[in-house]
Amino acid sequence: MRLPPLPLTIILLAFTAGLPAVEDSGDTELLLEKAIFLEAIRGKPEEALQLYRRIQDGAQKGNPTDHAMARALLGEATCLDATGKDQLAREKFQAIIDRYPLQEEIRDIARGYIRSRLWDTPASYMPEEMLFYAEMVKPGEELIRLSKAIRSTPFENPIDASRTLATDPEGAAAALEESSKNPAGWISAFLNKSLFRELSKMGGIAIGIPAGGNPAKDFIAVLLPGESDALSGYITSLLSLAQAKRVGFIQDLPLYKMEEEDTFLAAGENVVVMGSSRRMVEDAVKRYSSQSTSLATNPDFLNAWSRKEDALMFFFLDNDFPFSRPENRKAIETLGLAGFGAISIAISTTPSTDRLHATLWARRESPPGTNTWSRLTTAPIDPGIIRPIPPESLGFIAFSARDMKTKLTEISAALGTLSGEQKNSNAGRLRAPLTWLLETEPFNSVLAEVRSVIIGSYPNAALLKLSSSVKELGNLSGLQIYRPLYFAAIEFRESVAGEKILRDALGKYAASLPGASKNLEFRDQRLKAGENSATHHYLEPLLGIRPGYIRIENQFIIAMSPEILKATLRSRYLDDKSRLPLPTPGVSKVLYLRPKPIFSALAMLQKSIPVLTLKNIKAAVISTREEEDGLEVDLVISDLIPALNGFLKDYAAAMEEQKPAGSDN
Repeated sequence: MRLPPLPLTIILLAFTAGLPAVEDSGDTELLLEKAIFLEAIRGKPEEALQLYRRIQDGAQKGNPTDHAMARALLGEATCLDATGKDQLAREKFQAIIDRYPLQEEIRDIARGYIRSRLWDTPASYMPEEMLFYAEMVKPGEELIRLSKAIRSTPFENPIDASRTLATDPEGAAAALEESSKNPAGWISAFLNKSLFRELSKMGGIAIGIPAGGNPAKDFIAVLLPGESDALSGYITSLLSLAQAKRVGFIQDLPLYKMEEEDTFLAAGENVVVMGSSRRMVEDAVKRYSSQSTSLATNPDFLNAWSRKEDALMFFFLDNDFPFSRPENRKAIETLGLAGFGAISIAISTTPSTDRLHATLWARRESPPGTNTWSRLTTAPIDPGIIRPIPPESLGFIAFSARDMKTKLTEISAALGTLSGEQKNSNAGRLRAPLTWLLETEPFNSVLAEVRSVIIGSYPNAALLKLSSSVKELGNLSGLQIYRPLYFAAIEFRESVAGEKILRDALGKYAASLPGASKNLEFRDQRLKAGENSATHHYLEPLLGIRPGYIRIENQFIIAMSPEILKATLRSRYLDDKSRLPLPTPGVSKVLYLRPKPIFSALAMLQKSIPVLTLKNIKAAVISTREEEDGLEVDLVISDLIPALNGFLKDYAAAMEEQKPAGSDN
């Protein structure tokens, strides 16, 4: 773990036999240098620990800076970690994060230590080999913030259900029975701010399916109440409601068996372990107590865990589990993805921008040869090329390649190797336009010179206006995707030669339109007033049809309408909060979608959860990193709280429609 640079004084003193005695506890800087010397140079964390503590204890005698105090606390934490005092070390690292928000470098080091350690995590109770593992990592205030999504929905419940369960199990059972008459009532009994507040205090909760077990019924779950006192009472109340029977003890933890199901539960003040068999629960408790091998010692899990950052949710899947069905396995092998190891997914939220981030990554067990995977990978793109793309776009895809025509040919060929059943699915539908693009003039001649390409669609403004004005016909915002206007943004390997090819291609396309004018010449016009405005180079084969392009630095943006090109100019100068989320450097492909306008009309016809979810997502960006030894996929969803709120409203309405006939509520 990288530490802040050592002061020059320490480097010089490292060549001496020792350091002069320092008795003045107020001399913070010199004491700090001596402590760092003992820890980092001499390798004596026990002695350094005493000095770090002296600095903090003697703070009232002097006037040490926040940096010095934060560094002393960091030293205490690293010394505790080095001497095996894991829990105390974790508390000190967390104290740095909480007390010294302005000491960014030291806070980053503390965060790095916490991320790289598996202290008191549910993974320590799990077997080393797992088919599936899902954990709510460190909820903190995130759950309380997400509880805002419930407001003004039928799931909002002002009754403190968790407190009722803890203090009056019989009354709570009656309330739950009454609320179950309302389709959303039994859910709203638990979705309340008080319960979210208690969950935000917990140390972690996880569920997993052990390897070698039956995925349909075998499971193990772990709950660490953490700082929450109410969760223990909540569990006790649920045991009472479930008529659980105590059948013994494990490591001083009472063991219960659920009356109706063959499920066992060990409940203590610091941990609750549940499993589908008694042996699973007993092994989990003994595994943690003896500090024997567990999921927390699995190298693949440790590698994924260290990259999870500040995730709210974390998933770990064995490579065989999600693709165990024969048809899925065949598709994975055909696409050249079978060489990947375990899959990990981390989900986090960004309160300042109200965005959700989900990152998937997998490592290849061996470098691929010339296979389907190699054909599907593309070169990294510069995120800057996406800046001119209007956020009003319904969607676009962006990628780069050293030889675009060859790469698209390889991708088309890779899709063509799929089995007959898969050819008729989405892969087959994708291959058809690729084949047309590669074989049709003038587009294939342009592809031969392209370095990066973005292809997208833009809503028809006239239909958008219509859909917002015709209220009596319901929500017609989906009409804006009818006959959308398409655009493309491309970079050439050589701009001058590329522009000539582009003009020739646009000329051939315009001349091929039925009824086109015989004599077509390019016209030049400023898109708007001002010397910084781009020049619109266009043809007009038919009245109102203007295929043309503008150039922004080395990027050529092509569209049938000047309105789209004006939108690209506006987008280029938007601030980051107003634009679509830009991917990080090094990504291989970017897919942008605005599901809300696309799926809003479908939601009138279909009430499935996926459609209701997509209908409420304002914008989503999926980006990939495709490398020889791994794959990473990142998903960003904007306006998280409004999206969740809208989904809950739509879901409650769908539940109400499906209410059994004759129900009074």
